Amino acid sequence: MNRKSYRACQVLLNMQRKAENEHYHGWPGKPVNAPVETMYPNLVAEMGCGFPWLYLPAEFADVSKEIMAAVLEDNEELSRPELMRLGRCMGVPIGYLTAPEVSFVDPATNKGKARKQYLADLMKQVEGLDILEKWRAEYALSDLESGRAVTYAFYRCAVNVLQAALEDNQRAQHKPRSTRRRATA
Repeated sequence: MNRKSYRACQVLLNMQRKAENEHYHGWPGKPVNAPVETMYPNLVAEMGCGFPWLYLPAEFADVSKEIMAAVLEDNEELSRPELMRLGRCMGVPIGYLTAPEVSFVDPATNKGKARKQYLADLMKQVEGLDILEKWRAEYALSDLESGRAVTYAFYRCAVNVLQAALEDNQRAQHKPRSTRRRATA
């Protein structure tokens, strides 16, 4: 794991441990500031963005919270079926979950530029809508526009928030068809 990925995992998992200790039933693994060694840095990043409690990925993978804590901080491995269930529930491919480095959206690359443009287009489409977590997209877009990379997990979460808001708005505006039959001449 490179230094950037290692640092991102340290920060994200420390925040995760604190949140679990303060708001849930406590973290079953190491103390809050203990060092982290994980085979799944993108899973740690996903938890930092969209899966705030340890029990969710544990349930998705069908393992205990203790095993999931060991996976996240002690370099424990998940079996292939556990990874498949986890990936399916999170909506990500297994290759992304098992990548040795945290995946970033870098605005200096062509792919990063395309993703930045896609996020900007989505932001224009949701203009005027009241979206609870719109700040995520605003923050991600602001970082990308100023040349800073964001984790792919954070980008994915921001896009999902905006897409869900667009779908909800389209459903609300959809007028059901009349069930009355028209007379034919």
